Amino acid sequence: MAAPFFSRLSRLRPWVPFVRKYTYYTAAGVAAIAFLHDHVCEVTGVEGESMAPTLSPRYHDAGEMDHVFFNRLVPPQLLRRGDIISFQAPHRPEQVSIKRLVALPGDTVITRGRYPFKKVRVPYNHVWVEGDNWRRTVDSNDFGPLPMGLINGRAEYVVLPLSRRGKVSDLNVNFKTYSKVIPAKFPAQLPQEYAD
Repeated sequence: MAAPFFSRLSRLRPWVPFVRKYTYYTAAGVAAIAFLHDHVCEVTGVEGESMAPTLSPRYHDAGEMDHVFFNRLVPPQLLRRGDIISFQAPHRPEQVSIKRLVALPGDTVITRGRYPFKKVRVPYNHVWVEGDNWRRTVDSNDFGPLPMGLINGRAEYVVLPLSRRGKVSDLNVNFKTYSKVIPAKFPAQLPQEYAD
């Protein structure tokens, strides 16, 4: 009874190098994609209406969302006011949020409505973010200044839908912040008690 089983196994022997080779290539490909996603770039769908009309303008009426390429190699110190960024939401760490950076460290923000303080100076190593659709966003007006360590990357290109494909910077023509921002003359510095 055992002989027929082993004779069937011997027929599979020519396939072993093929299976071993492509298993190796598949594992290497998955590892490369995971590395690129975690450290270099990612493509993320923009769900919700918080960034409309700049991103996903048809989400409310048609459920159509933009898929955006985010560059993870941009150091947070090179981000500028007006950039659209992705970050881990401070109030929900498992959630990735996409908002516009409106104030840098040292800038003063005169908030509107939801934030408990009327005037906030953005601390060292933090930024202030807001959604373009201020009626439908959870942003710094709710959770305060965002630590730069939570930033994942900067939006570079709209990849899908094809009708909206192009640079994100070309879409930033008419954005207006909900809060008033007074730019700092000098950037915020590391507090002296932490300098040692």
